[in-house]
Amino acid sequence: MIFAGSLLNVSDNSGGIIVRCIKVYGSNKYQIGHIGDIVLVSIRSFVPISAQKTQINKKKKIIKSQVYKGVIIRVKQWTSRKNEIVCFGDNAVVLLKNENNFLFTRVFGPVGIELRKHGWSKILLLASMIV
Repeated sequence: MIFAGSLLNVSDNSGGIIVRCIKVYGSNKYQIGHIGDIVLVSIRSFVPISAQKTQINKKKKIIKSQVYKGVIIRVKQWTSRKNEIVCFGDNAVVLLKNENNFLFTRVFGPVGIELRKHGWSKILLLASMIV
């Protein structure tokens, strides 16, 4: 469960490391974020532009306290499925430029299959592992 003020790891190659959730968008009236929800985040720590290796990341220029939208891909809270209960080790998000444009080209770590239900199947294609 992600609330406003929660710290999240960035699990993509956009250049951010840690972000803070500002607002959770969705139909939930309690403002609680789950896998597949869109959140408004602020960058708290990032990889310096001089240390980024690829030419793609050097053009992005992510700096501290910029505001982006993101999609939640992992939460620590357990989620129940038909025959199993799944929980991840951290809370993670991937960053977006706009509603449909991604700020990344790779996703690191496991990703919840619930993203397909919310219409984020393109993130599943870029992920290294789907759980």
